[in-house]
Amino acid sequence: MVGKSVVAFLRDCFDTHQVPADLNHTVLVLIPKIPYLETFSQFRPISLCLVVYKSLMKVIVILTQEVIHSMSKKIGRKGLLALMINLVKAYDHLE
Repeated sequence: MVGKSVVAFLRDCFDTHQVPADLNHTVLVLIPKIPYLETFSQFRPISLCLVVYKSLMKVIVILTQEVIHSMSKKIGRKGLLALMINLVKAYDHLE
């Protein structure tokens, strides 16, 4: 069960349309895949972020999916537009 303070914080973010700047600080940790490392590709990157930030992003994803789903059900209506943006994970390009 999610604490009342977490729910209140998430609601506040949506009501004010603002997320505190220090909330999305993430630490990237490189875990070795093999005992003797030679390249960055032999590391497994793990991102550590706050649970509240992860929860907020999950809610945004769910809401976005619902909006896109409801837009796809409206046939023949003009003025609807959805943009799909592919955000590449930062660790996919470590060299």
